[in-house]
Amino acid sequence: MIRRQVVLPVDQDRLWAALTDPDQAAAWFGGRIEWDVRAGAPLRFRDHDGSDREGRIEAVRPGRYLRYRWWTTEPPGGDESEVTYLIEPTDEGTRLTIQERDLTAAEPLRRDCPPEGTGRSAEASSLSWTRWDDRVAGAWVGLSTPACARASA
Repeated sequence: MIRRQVVLPVDQDRLWAALTDPDQAAAWFGGRIEWDVRAGAPLRFRDHDGSDREGRIEAVRPGRYLRYRWWTTEPPGGDESEVTYLIEPTDEGTRLTIQERDLTAAEPLRRDCPPEGTGRSAEASSLSWTRWDDRVAGAWVGLSTPACARASA
């Protein structure tokens, strides 16, 4: 399990929108996002490199918490993980905690998953989080810059 945390000088509503609105999230996430942020809804992420992930929203508390599970579509039954966003107000703005838990080695969550032995390596997991760090850092820059400065950039 990997956990990242940052405090941003924005209110909870603005951060929630940046994380969940498909257009805003695509700008920092690095690809196209298709989802209706409600429990039980399907989701799809298409990365700029052409890779796809599918999944489902597990739990939502608008403006405060989002949990989803997602998996690679190629190969079928590939890497699977659970991601959570926790948003909390602070005196300095809003604290965002993002956590990703690898589910590949655990009991498969979907009946079409292949048997054990398909887990990703520690190196692959590390590379995945390096990409998350880069993408999330991009979101912080956009969120912490005044709107008028962002519009001219």
